[in-house]
Amino acid sequence: MMAGVIASCTTPKIALDQNNWNNPIGFAVKGRQGFMLNQKLSFADYRTTEIKRSWTKESSNRIGWGVMKLPGDYTNIISAEYIQKKQTIRFALTDDQDSFSDVYCVSHMQSHDLVIGNNPNSIVNILAEIINIGRMREENNYYVQLYTNKSELPWEMLLDNNAVHLNADDYAGFLTQTKDLYYKIVPINRLAGKNGKPAALPLGSIGYEFRDKHDQPIAALSLIDNGMVYFRETDAATKFLLANACAALLLQEQI
Repeated sequence: MMAGVIASCTTPKIALDQNNWNNPIGFAVKGRQGFMLNQKLSFADYRTTEIKRSWTKESSNRIGWGVMKLPGDYTNIISAEYIQKKQTIRFALTDDQDSFSDVYCVSHMQSHDLVIGNNPNSIVNILAEIINIGRMREENNYYVQLYTNKSELPWEMLLDNNAVHLNADDYAGFLTQTKDLYYKIVPINRLAGKNGKPAALPLGSIGYEFRDKHDQPIAALSLIDNGMVYFRETDAATKFLLANACAALLLQEQI
């Protein structure tokens, strides 16, 4: 049973639209601090079972050295180049229902590496049907491959960190698996004010909101201090997927 932990009244909080969230309860994040050797990240019912930085070939049965083929003719674009530059994190997440995942994160992913092959389920081809991706920058993209339970086709997450900080009001990242299965990642740059009115920050982002294809929020993440995660009512599989995506964003600063 999830136990909601509401942040202290002295702790700044992200501003969520009350019309969509209806008195949201945040779940406190534990284990985000520092670069601990045996770091464990947890919130709500979710917890990492391992976190590895710059994993090796032997530490994963999904990711190989160089470009490789995965089931379903999916091309794996996380190569040894990124691993050797210490730009990667691999982690696994589980919950009280014995769900499990494998997640692979790459910082400073170059956009041209995302365009490999003609797979219609690649994140670039999917986003080409959803939005205009011509503005995607060459570097400083955060890229994630996320496998839940026994899935062969990964979910992919892409975030342009430059756009997040410089143009938070007019940018969205995406978490996608197919052109019909995706979530928009909207930066949050507003603090909840004491008078009930949100206060906007001039630059940067202090959190993210995950919205479905109908533009309805499903989850949100605060990056303030140790972090908070918020969920709306949804099915367990969706909640587990978004918990993994939130964990990946929480760990981004530690790559």
